[in-house]
Amino acid sequence: MDTDHKSETLEARRLMTELNITSAEFDHDPGAVMKAAEQGPVFITEDGVPTYVVTTFEHYMDSLAKSGRMGTTLAELGRAFGGLNLDTESENDLSEPADFS
Repeated sequence: MDTDHKSETLEARRLMTELNITSAEFDHDPGAVMKAAEQGPVFITEDGVPTYVVTTFEHYMDSLAKSGRMGTTLAELGRAFGGLNLDTESENDLSEPADFS
């Protein structure tokens, strides 16, 4: 099965914003899975149980931003990809608690 046809097949199976595929399908054509991930997360299953999620880096970062973990994650990525050390626990924190009195 050619890659374009496989991608169309995966897209046809997408429900809303997620797609479930078997690990065997992923092994057969990982490129089609990566292309499908551009439209939303792709869940890879083994014996019907989700075990992995393929998503774009942009979607991953958006999800982290929405979860409030962006600063910590950027620091982790900086250390992993180039040794950049972003201090997320600054001693010079200028924020103050809100006064609701």
